[in-house]
Amino acid sequence: MGRDTSIVRGMFGPTWDFAHSVPRRVFGIEIPVMPFDQLVSYKRALDRMVDRRDLMEMEPW
Repeated sequence: MGRDTSIVRGMFGPTWDFAHSVPRRVFGIEIPVMPFDQLVSYKRALDRMVDRRDLMEMEPW
C-alpha cells in the first residue's frame, strides 16, 4: 500500500497534508501521525484556547 497523499482541510484554514505524515504503530495498528513541527504550526494557526493549552503542555519544543 502506498502513502496517502490526501489533504485534510480545517474549518479555520490550516491543513494536514498526509504526504508529510510519519507512520507510527499505535496499539498494533500503523497510522499516519502529523510530524511534531507541523503539529505545533497547526495548533498555532488554529489559536484556540485548547490549542494554546496544548502548546503550553508540550513545552519545551
